[in-house]
Amino acid sequence: MPLRKPTTDQWPPRVRLYVYEEDMHVIDESKDRRYDLHDNLFQTWPESHRTVYLGIETSSKNWPVWDEESLQWIEKLIVWDLNFDGEDVDVTRYSTNLHARGRAQRRMKIE
Repeated sequence: MPLRKPTTDQWPPRVRLYVYEEDMHVIDESKDRRYDLHDNLFQTWPESHRTVYLGIETSSKNWPVWDEESLQWIEKLIVWDLNFDGEDVDVTRYSTNLHARGRAQRRMKIE
């Protein structure tokens, strides 16, 4: 887990988010800690189902590595963000190796 456990519903400090379509082309990227997944990805989507991949990395000194606890925190944040706006989603880890540095991009599949 990060050296300082997050106390907000924001993305980690010094975050960089990448959103990929199913063919793994980047369709959006952001450094906004308040990036809203629903508003940016699902609200304007005309279909009832969408699959995207969310890549996340951070250069925060308080988030030195990705471990099980930090990945679970990110997964819960994704689900909370989308459930808050009425979206029912499944989140699956697309990147599998643990203990990578915080700057290493972790990817989650969101369906």
